[in-house]
Amino acid sequence: MSEYIRGLKLDIITCILGLGGGAFIMGLYLKSPTVHLLTLGGALFFASLAYLILSRINDTRREDIHICKDKSTKNVLEAAFLILFAISLVTYHASENRTIFYFISISLCTGIVALLCAGVTKKRDVIIQIVNIIVLSLNIKLAKFYFFGGSGVDYWIHLKMNEMLSQLGNIGVLSGKEQFFPIMHIDVALTQIMLNLPVKGASMISIILPLVISSICVYFIGRELFGEKIGLLGMLIVNISDYQNWWGFAPQTTSYGAIIFFFSVFAIYKLTNLKNKKNWLATAGILMFAMIIAHAISSFILFTALVGLITGSFLYTIIFSEKGKFFFPALMMIYAIGLMQHWFIAEYRADGPPFFDQIVATLSTYVTEHAGFLNRPEAAPEYAALLPPLSESLVNNLGLALLIFLAVIGALYWLSFDFRSRTTFSILVCTTLLLGITFVFPLFGIRNIIPHRWFVFEYLFLAIMAAFAIIHISMLMSRKQQICVIFVVFTCLSFFMLTATSSNLANLDSPLWLKESTISTTYTIQEMKGAETISCHSERVFSDLRYGVSIIGVYYGHKHDPFDSMDLSDRSGSVFIWRRYMENRPIRMFTQVEGYYKQVESNVIPGPEYLKELEKMQRVYENDDVSGYYIS
Repeated sequence: MSEYIRGLKLDIITCILGLGGGAFIMGLYLKSPTVHLLTLGGALFFASLAYLILSRINDTRREDIHICKDKSTKNVLEAAFLILFAISLVTYHASENRTIFYFISISLCTGIVALLCAGVTKKRDVIIQIVNIIVLSLNIKLAKFYFFGGSGVDYWIHLKMNEMLSQLGNIGVLSGKEQFFPIMHIDVALTQIMLNLPVKGASMISIILPLVISSICVYFIGRELFGEKIGLLGMLIVNISDYQNWWGFAPQTTSYGAIIFFFSVFAIYKLTNLKNKKNWLATAGILMFAMIIAHAISSFILFTALVGLITGSFLYTIIFSEKGKFFFPALMMIYAIGLMQHWFIAEYRADGPPFFDQIVATLSTYVTEHAGFLNRPEAAPEYAALLPPLSESLVNNLGLALLIFLAVIGALYWLSFDFRSRTTFSILVCTTLLLGITFVFPLFGIRNIIPHRWFVFEYLFLAIMAAFAIIHISMLMSRKQQICVIFVVFTCLSFFMLTATSSNLANLDSPLWLKESTISTTYTIQEMKGAETISCHSERVFSDLRYGVSIIGVYYGHKHDPFDSMDLSDRSGSVFIWRRYMENRPIRMFTQVEGYYKQVESNVIPGPEYLKELEKMQRVYENDDVSGYYIS
């Protein structure tokens, strides 16, 4: 039986299932016009179709990647990278935000670095490309981090707690469950004190820089599995990805969790080797303990990844009758016991229920009361009519779709007889489990998990699969074709990843599309100063929901009753903070949709006409980005 299964073409069988599954997922769009059904279903369908075609090509045509055959080619590429890198910085600082020229120059830099990574021949070249990737990643993250006042929603909560912890030195200042997950806050506070840095500088040293450095784990895993080129390209993909940059712009506990996750997975991978198992076991144990008390969601994702790896290993043993020896089961059991024990102790909020009880209760509520296939607001005709144009939504999701497309091709290669192994099979099962949770929960309208927090962890595996696919597809081509394909793919992947604007993504501040439906949570320094000044002179200050809660309420600690209606007749005696942003960009309000069980987000642009009405009132404050109006 095992010989029969071993002889089956699992890649082709899975490929056929992918064609059917992709077509089915795309078909669901007709019932619920959620753009991810089209893009991700399409990625699965067309990747399976592409692999069917690729599998028919004779392997004897394969040739190695020889992009940098001579030193002059490499020098030209290095010079082009430095010039484009400089142009990106000049372009950024010459404008008020990140324009299309910034994104184009960064994307071209990415394409050139990809060529250099695919053409490495010496150890020195590898080190240079690792440095290039790190520098490029820091450009993307720090330009936005330092140019603006800050980005994100939870970011402001953690920023305030970090400041208070460094001043008072007591974790009692951490709010709610954060007292039980304090490592990130302690790290930032210690850095702030020891290096005498402001909280943003300490956040950069403690979180952003380690987040970028942790991506080298992708290189190490990819290198040991498939060689230097795939390792480098995988590292590059992670650093240009949307969510890795989002958590770099807005450093917080999820960012810290991603750092520990990358190092933990690498340590666990090293346990499969025969050398230094005791050292790596100790390292993995320390990292996993740190993860438990660092971030709840990240610790659960690591547990899920462990379950996937172990399940994949056991399935491989059963299917292919190949025995393997792993520390994984015992390690996972110890980790699971520690995780559950901590969740039973940790309080979800001050004097509230344990974290575990709250999570289970919330999941039970959603499953028993609200869960249903495609029970999403998009399925309600009234809400579907408010959705942005399909063409813009498709373009907005091309980055993720392209990555999934390439990763699926890489996964199908891994299932083939030539590349199938216990390690690759385990990674495939692990990635399938993580992606399954990420997409299946929202498919049934269950909001007990926050899907956008899972992607950065999954990119560790998806990046290696995608890099593998690119290299092996390129090996079927001539040298000139290799250069064109690698450059175009990485340039496009970078551009569409970095310009994605939907919920909590890299480019909320200066979208190239979906401008009328993308609510920015990135605030300028002037917007922060305006809120600080006005709230110091008036106790009754309000503004739009996201900005008001984050800046006025959380960061400056003032009471805030959000602007939730265009009618200000009941706001007499208050000061309304008008942001220049509101003239052509949306703010967050809520509306009730018939056929859905709760209110949904409604994007409203107050616009210049509303500003004209405000101008009839007394203006009490003004700077470049903010005006304050006394409502009489």
